[in-house]
Amino acid sequence: MVDSTTTEPFDTDKMALEFVNQFPQQAFTVGQELVFSFMEKKVLTVAVRELEGCIGRRVGLARL
Repeated sequence: MVDSTTTEPFDTDKMALEFVNQFPQQAFTVGQELVFSFMEKKVLTVAVRELEGCIGRRVGLARL
């Protein structure tokens, strides 16, 4: 795999919404790599570096 960088700015708010839409019920682990297509940009390789927990209706879990 060839690593490349870009100086082109990304709209991170739109990127976050698109990520949630593409991976709505996906569970991730630290170190996991995946590909992510955003708008008409080239495909991005994403690596999970850190996780944050959430409990609530948004993730489909019962309230405690």
